[in-house]
Amino acid sequence: RQRSSETLTWSYVSNPGTRPLLGIHMGNMVDRAEDMFGDREAIVSVQQGKRATFSQVKQESEEIAGGLLALGLERGDRLGIWAPNTYEWYLTKLAAAKAGLVLVNINPAYRPSELEYCLNKVSVKAIICHEKFKTSDYHHMLCEIAPELLSSSKDDLKLSRLPSLKKVIMCSEKDLSGTYKFGDLYGAGDSCHKTMLAD
Repeated sequence: RQRSSETLTWSYVSNPGTRPLLGIHMGNMVDRAEDMFGDREAIVSVQQGKRATFSQVKQESEEIAGGLLALGLERGDRLGIWAPNTYEWYLTKLAAAKAGLVLVNINPAYRPSELEYCLNKVSVKAIICHEKFKTSDYHHMLCEIAPELLSSSKDDLKLSRLPSLKKVIMCSEKDLSGTYKFGDLYGAGDSCHKTMLAD
């Protein structure tokens, strides 16, 4: 490669090839994809029997993003996702980008001590996880490192071993102690949160 005296204005160099990377924020990419493909299928989750178009994905990711803001998350906060590849994982990734949150992908095979280290290392403020995956019971493992979940209000978490963690959101239909349901995020945001997303 030849050295160049040209000053770069982007934080990346796109090589090889002649087409540069798009300088588009992931949240804006959702809007662009909806404009370009609208009612075409964006995702199929075979194991969940779920299909969604680009328009549906945009609408749902904005609902989730608004719900996360309504729970008190702010731009720059860390949002953990501890789950296998599912429709909720896909929406969470897009919603985090829309809300300006830093998504922390947590290995779904992590055991309690690994999870505790990860959550504390990057100061995760909220976590979204499935109730169970294969032989892993995520709610049970969270309760191992944060037994306060069993008796805490979901709105007011004070976890001694996880001091930065303030919200736990479970992809479950069950009412699990100390947690929100993923479905609670839908419709939780109001016009103020929608304005924040637009900004």
